Amino acid sequence: MRFCVALLCLVGSISLSFSQTPQPAPEGPQTLRQQYAHLKSDLEVINGFRMIKLYEMDQFWRVIEDSLKVKRTAINQGVVLARSQAAEIDTLRQQVAKTELEKQQLVSNVANINAFGMSFSKEGFVTFVTTVIIGLLILAAALFVISRMAFKASRESKKVSDDLYKEFEDYKHVAVEKNIKLSRELQSLKNRMAELKIA
Repeated sequence: MRFCVALLCLVGSISLSFSQTPQPAPEGPQTLRQQYAHLKSDLEVINGFRMIKLYEMDQFWRVIEDSLKVKRTAINQGVVLARSQAAEIDTLRQQVAKTELEKQQLVSNVANINAFGMSFSKEGFVTFVTTVIIGLLILAAALFVISRMAFKASRESKKVSDDLYKEFEDYKHVAVEKNIKLSRELQSLKNRMAELKIA
């Protein structure tokens, strides 16, 4: 029985020495979960309770705060970046809307012609201009015909006027000659009468 008790004590002390031997700290950066697992495995057991050293707990808390600070900084930077990108997206949307409006105006300007303060479609403008040109040509032809007729009428009128003037000049000449003849005859009569009175 002593042997069993001694064997049990020996096994207990060996297991106690193995359980209290600190595990080597892993090298390199560790995650919080790994540090927490390492902290749990490194605990002392006193009277069935696992005891943690206060400086290890403070150190772990500092690591947690540092990690949280890094995370908060990253989150804040992400928020700032998201806001700046949202502002940039709004600016780009406005530029796209402006470009789209300019494109529509360009398409409208290509499809339409602005004349006389009004906007015409190209086909309508071509039809309008063609109609105006044809109307002007017809008007020019009509004016040409009218001017030719007026010129002909004026030539005929001038010819009639010249004929009338010539006839008037002939009549005037004849009348002057008759007047001279009559004046001579009258003078002759006067002279005869005067001779008859004297005689």
